[in-house]
Amino acid sequence: MATFFAGLGAGINEVNFNYYLLSLGYNEIFIATLTSLGTLTAAIASIPMSFLVNKIGRRNAIVTNQMISWPLFLLQVLLPISPIILGISVVSSLVSTMQGLSERPLLIESTEEDKRVNVFSLVTMTSLVAVISGNFFGGKLTYLATQMFSLPAESPWAYRAALFCTSVLSGVAMSCYLRLKHVPINADHADTRSNSHFFKRLFGNLESFGFIWKLLLGQMLIGFGAGFTVPLFSLFFKKVYHATADQWGTISSIAKLPMFLGVLVSPRIARRFGKLRTVVFCQYLSIPFLLLTLFAPNIAVAGFGFAIRHALMNMTEPIWASFYMGMLKPKELSTVSSFITVGWNTLNATGTRIGGSFLESGKHPWSFYITGLAYIIASSFYSIVWRKHMRKT
Repeated sequence: MATFFAGLGAGINEVNFNYYLLSLGYNEIFIATLTSLGTLTAAIASIPMSFLVNKIGRRNAIVTNQMISWPLFLLQVLLPISPIILGISVVSSLVSTMQGLSERPLLIESTEEDKRVNVFSLVTMTSLVAVISGNFFGGKLTYLATQMFSLPAESPWAYRAALFCTSVLSGVAMSCYLRLKHVPINADHADTRSNSHFFKRLFGNLESFGFIWKLLLGQMLIGFGAGFTVPLFSLFFKKVYHATADQWGTISSIAKLPMFLGVLVSPRIARRFGKLRTVVFCQYLSIPFLLLTLFAPNIAVAGFGFAIRHALMNMTEPIWASFYMGMLKPKELSTVSSFITVGWNTLNATGTRIGGSFLESGKHPWSFYITGLAYIIASSFYSIVWRKHMRKT
C-alpha cells in the first residue's frame, strides 16, 4: 500500500511540478539547475548514506526520509521562493537517498527466499501502475481545479491544488511506512557501521578493474548525454509543442505502457541474441525516435517518438543489470553500484544544467544531438571493448 500511494503521488508531482514553477515565472535554466542540484546531491550522498542506513536500519531510514520529505514538500509548494526551493531540493535529495538504498534490501530481509521473486514482481508492478495512474490523472487534476474554481489555465493555484493531492498521498504513504517492521541489520554487515578504514572498505574488495573502468566509462557517457534531454522533456514539450499539464500527463502515462510490454518480452529476446547485443541494439534503435521527438510535425507524433525512445532505453535495464552484475564478483557489487550512481548522477546533473541553458535560449536541438551522440559513442564503445560478449548468445 505504501508503494502504491507513494507512486501515485510521485506520478502527479512528475507531471505538475515543473509546470508549476513555470507558472510562477521561473525559467528553464532555474528548473534545470534545481533538477541537476538534486541529482548531484544524490550522487555525493550515496556512499556516506549507505553507511548511515546500515547504522540506523532500513525501516528507520525509510521512515526518516518520509518524515522529513513530507513537510519539506508542503513548504516548497506554499513558499515557492527560489532559496527555499533550492535548499529543500538539496535536503530532500539527501534524505531520499536513504530510502533508495533501503527499499530492496528491506524486501530481501523481510521475505523468505522462495517468495522474493513474487514479492519483487508485485512491488514493481504496483509502483509502475501507480506512477502511470499519477501521470494520467495529474494533468486532469489541474484542469479540474481550473474548472471548479474558475481559475486561468496557467494559474499557479491550479497546479498547487494538484500538488496538494501529492502531499496528501505522501502522508498516507508515510502512515503505511510507519507500520513496517524493523529488521535489524545482519551481523555480517557490522563492520560497515564503523567509519574506520573507509577507503579500505571502499576499494579493497575490487579485483575486476579492467571490466569496471569500461563499465563506468560507458555509463557516465550515457548519463551525461541523457542529462541534456531526459529530465527536461516536460519543459521541452511545453516550450516547443505548447503541451498543457493534461496533455503531458497523458503522454507520460502512455509512454510507460510500451516500456512495460518491453520488459516482458526483452528476456526472451536476450536469450536468443545475447544480453549485451540486445542492450546495445535497443540503445542504437532509440536514437531515431529521439530525433523524431525533436522534428515531429505535431505533438501526437512527438509523443509517439518519446514513448518508443523511453521504452527502448528502459526495457533492457534488468538485462543490463544481469549482464554486468554477472561479470562482477559478489563482494564487488555494492561498491561498483555506488560508483555507477556517483558517476552517472554527477555527469547527468552537468548535462541537465547545460541542457536547460540550451532550452531557454532556443538551442534545444543541440541537446538532442548531444544525447544521440553520447548513446552512439557509449554503445559503440561497449561493442568494441566487449566484442566476445557481443558474439555470445
